[in-house]
Amino acid sequence: MGQGRNALFLARNGWDVTGFDSADEGIRQAKSEAARLAVRLTAEVSTFEAFDFGTEKWDLIVLTYEPTKAIAPRVAQALRPGGIVVVEDRHLDTKRVWPTGTFGNNELLSLFSGLRVIKYEDVWARPDWSVKKLQERLVRLVAEKPPPKAAGCIWEGRAVAAGASVCWDTAMLRCGADGWNFTREKCPR
Repeated sequence: MGQGRNALFLARNGWDVTGFDSADEGIRQAKSEAARLAVRLTAEVSTFEAFDFGTEKWDLIVLTYEPTKAIAPRVAQALRPGGIVVVEDRHLDTKRVWPTGTFGNNELLSLFSGLRVIKYEDVWARPDWSVKKLQERLVRLVAEKPPPKAAGCIWEGRAVAAGASVCWDTAMLRCGADGWNFTREKCPR
């Protein structure tokens, strides 16, 4: 998390934030700024290899220019159902203008294939912080760990239990595990 720019932004907007970085000085600066702003921030010195992401522990995980490829499975497992991962990093094409780049075409999407993509961008833009203030090819992802599927179906705004049937004109529909299915039965007139 470096000096905590994104972590402090989230804390100032009401999030209960935990962040980590391998640099003692970055953590010290983040904690000092959190105290100055009077916001809660849990910050610890750790590495991606050592940090315990846990299982279904986090509502939001933000990865900006981090080793996303190495930790994607741990991140997906660490999200609670309904939890969100936000990623921003450089596309390999950035190497045409600056010697850095991480992801090939659609590679970031493939790392989180079990999540529901809310937004994906692959754009030439200037990152909000950059050494040379260059336009770089950036990839950005916002994805959600799907919440558990609710049992039953919805018919005309009302909940209908799995196994129950309804009539739609002359056709009968039955609520199955995957939603509504037409039956061979006809509705009584």
